Amino acid sequence: MDDHAAIIELLSRASQGASQHIIRSPTIASRSKATKASIRAHVRAERWIDQTLAGDGPTCWPVVGFYDDEAILTPNGWRLSSVRLTETYQSGTEAMQLAMVEGQRVLSTTTHAAGN
Repeated sequence: MDDHAAIIELLSRASQGASQHIIRSPTIASRSKATKASIRAHVRAERWIDQTLAGDGPTCWPVVGFYDDEAILTPNGWRLSSVRLTETYQSGTEAMQLAMVEGQRVLSTTTHAAGN
């Protein structure tokens, strides 16, 4: 299996669960004659990973925080120019660490196999 296929396999396994992002209460402040804007919005995101990756560990990784975004007015309308997530709470990071370890294992196995 080549690196590309291994990455696709890993992403497929890690995302067999579900992901949900709830973004609410946006506050928008325009600047520079209404050609730039700052946006702050609260977010709660949860990602569930495949039980086979989690083993006996948690399968859910909730994150709570807020986005601070910048937008600019272009000829095609408003577009985000930067997005920054600030996490104020998270738990279940063991689930994502397991997924990362599995990803490194798959890539390591693939890299060694490709070198032979």
